Amino acid sequence: MKQIAIIFLLIVIFIGCGEERISEERVNNRAKINSLLLLTEEELLDAVNRVRNRGHICCIDEGVVGPSPALKWNQFLTFSAKEHSRDMAFSNTFSHNGSGTSYDITGSLEGEKSLFSERIHRHLEIESIPTGENIAVGIVNIDEVLDAWLKSPKHCANIMSKEFTDMGMAVVTNEDSSYGIYWTQDFARID
Repeated sequence: MKQIAIIFLLIVIFIGCGEERISEERVNNRAKINSLLLLTEEELLDAVNRVRNRGHICCIDEGVVGPSPALKWNQFLTFSAKEHSRDMAFSNTFSHNGSGTSYDITGSLEGEKSLFSERIHRHLEIESIPTGENIAVGIVNIDEVLDAWLKSPKHCANIMSKEFTDMGMAVVTNEDSSYGIYWTQDFARID
């Protein structure tokens, strides 16, 4: 028995010697991702509401949009956002439409790719309400992802819209995917 354990240990050591060393950049990126994943829902919501509170030029005909009323965190919108972030991360896709794979839960129920509004309505169990969605990939910082969305007129309009009252947000990582980190931010008006 001891001989088997010694042989196993030698095999592990031998295999380990051949592995590439993890680059410093990859270690730093993992640290950033780990700290991002520790952000609370309150911290994510506060970051968005700070932007809404000060207003922003969304590069659309409206000029400066906002200040806008603070959004409320909605767990059902978070479930919708998590479903989509997970779908993108594990189907290795980047789109507002679901992948149509088994990771696209809402789409799988219908036998087709899901639309963001279908995912939101399914999780909220409310039809015919205003909805919006922002997605991003590869960004490991809340301030950087908000900055990227604010530079996009449609994403900025979602963040600043006075029509929305509630928000949910989710970040999912998969190191084996093209982008590694996937964000979804879902909005709705819930009266």
